[in-house]
Amino acid sequence: MLKVALAQLNSNDDIQNNLKSILNLIDEAFANPNKPEIIFFPENSLFFRVQADDKVSALDIHSSVWAELQNKADSTGIALHLTTALLDEDKKVYNASVLISPNQKLEITYRKIHLFNITLSGQKSIRESDVFADGTGPSIFEFKGFKFGSSICYDVRFSELYSYYAKHDVDVILIPAAFLVKTGQAH
Repeated sequence: MLKVALAQLNSNDDIQNNLKSILNLIDEAFANPNKPEIIFFPENSLFFRVQADDKVSALDIHSSVWAELQNKADSTGIALHLTTALLDEDKKVYNASVLISPNQKLEITYRKIHLFNITLSGQKSIRESDVFADGTGPSIFEFKGFKFGSSICYDVRFSELYSYYAKHDVDVILIPAAFLVKTGQAH
């Protein structure tokens, strides 16, 4: 058995404000008598671009934000799984998922493969690929004996990714997601 918590956030373009909300949610989970072993956060946990024309604030893999989250994981004994804009070692920006386990090195568990590009009639195009590099393939990670298959939001429309995970006997498939107002209305 694995004790899991799912966090719901209304993230925005203020990384410090989002971090504060995340840390508060972790403290709340830690105070619960049924403390989870891992908390899963939605897509764009640390930064959600509010205005389409604004620059995406991608967190460098060495950002002090990660150190704060690592300290919180270490002090509570709760692992954290977050998805956000990440400036990776290769100097590319990815929509990526990160696992922060207590007393272990931060692990990038997945870089989104299928980027969301859409043009709606009479509206400005929405193109993730203008900002993010695409990941190279499926990713499975293990936590406390459970195998997790990784995906992010728009990946859900590509069945071959989930067929891959089924063939590899994952226990859980993760699909952290955050919708824009237009896409939320459409779904």
